[in-house]
Amino acid sequence: MENTYYSPAEKTLFWVAGYTGDLNTIQVSEQVKYLVTHGTTFAEYANVDMGEVRTDVVRVSRRYKNMRVFWTVTETPPADAFEITNNWTMWNWLTD
Repeated sequence: MENTYYSPAEKTLFWVAGYTGDLNTIQVSEQVKYLVTHGTTFAEYANVDMGEVRTDVVRVSRRYKNMRVFWTVTETPPADAFEITNNWTMWNWLTD
């Protein structure tokens, strides 16, 4: 899965989903549809229950401003997730 990262410092796996459709509509049903679709995709990738998936929008960033991010805490990230080093946290990485 592209744009997935793992922070060993906080055991957080996260996916920068990008500019998702839920931010482009005021319809609650459309927002929920996008969140459930992307949340399910990430939960399956991370091999966790949907209830363990969190999400937010990056408000301040040179690279990720206004992009949606999904994350979960896990001891065993997928092999293809990019591991961020130097004790960076998820939010340090996203708001750099």
